Amino acid sequence: MIAMTLLAPGRLALLIVPALLGALYLVQQLRRPRDAARFTNLALLDDIVPRRSGWWRHLPIVPLLLGLVMMVIALARPYGTEPEGVGATLVVAVDVSLSMNATDVDPTRLVAAQKAARAMIDAAPEGLRIGLIAFAGTPRVLVNPTIDRGDLRSAIDGLQLGQGTAIGEAIYTGVDVLQREIKAQDKRAAAVGATSTTLAPGTADTATPTDPTATPNTPRTSVRLVVMSDGKTTIGRPDDQAAAAAAAAGIAVDTIAFGTADGFVQFRGETVSVPVEPGPLSDIAKATRGQFYETASGDTLGQVFKQISGSLGTKTVKKENPVPYVAAGFVLLSLAVAGALALTQRFP
Repeated sequence: MIAMTLLAPGRLALLIVPALLGALYLVQQLRRPRDAARFTNLALLDDIVPRRSGWWRHLPIVPLLLGLVMMVIALARPYGTEPEGVGATLVVAVDVSLSMNATDVDPTRLVAAQKAARAMIDAAPEGLRIGLIAFAGTPRVLVNPTIDRGDLRSAIDGLQLGQGTAIGEAIYTGVDVLQREIKAQDKRAAAVGATSTTLAPGTADTATPTDPTATPNTPRTSVRLVVMSDGKTTIGRPDDQAAAAAAAAGIAVDTIAFGTADGFVQFRGETVSVPVEPGPLSDIAKATRGQFYETASGDTLGQVFKQISGSLGTKTVKKENPVPYVAAGFVLLSLAVAGALALTQRFP
């Protein structure tokens, strides 16, 4: 529910107008019997004063006064607050390399990640725009930032494994997507005068504090790129170049190292060890002023996703909206006029 607050509360002093009109109407009705009694010719009085119905002839004054009250409130510039999720954007890049088929996380790393991502979508602030990138040897934008949760769920359910791990390329792709979002946000901010506030960093099983001196650029707080992986870059542009590009664009990259040191997969009839590689992911987070998380369980991964998405929806912005009060005032005043004409053939 949006709480109503006023940008110009001093204008509520105008409420004295409907209050005075109501008082004058009441005084007039109380004086009417005395004024009528001054006529000595009762037969003549019956001819010149039209017959009126009972109490309900006073009904038009009620919507009249209420309509004036609504108009005064509209003049006082009412506004509500909305979560910053409206206009904030989160892009999640999910590693779908063959190592994500390891069973050290039950039932597999990929299936656990899919479950965690679905839980994040269900818990995310309603207005938060979420995009999805899948990467193995090359990154693919599966869903551009949207508030349509159905598209996101379908894309998550359809994730497929592939060869290679291109973390750097995934970051470049995420930066491209978010730069388009930043341009759109700037246009919206210019229209409504919205401003950004600082994100609250989260923690999980372990969280590495970010280094505030890693880059002179202050990250945008209305966009976030999250990279979840269990390995290190094996193909494509290196991580440090991608992190530098993200930092230059003012985009913080949260990284999640997912898995254990005991992971393995079967590949071409051989057992291949695929231990989690937290070091490169931690470096990316530090270089971009993001947060680094390391987790070895699907449940905790879900908590991390929810925490990150929730932090983008915790701040609020003002939204002026006098329209409901103007509309209510118009309707009430129209009812007052219609009622007065129907019941008394004149305005009260």
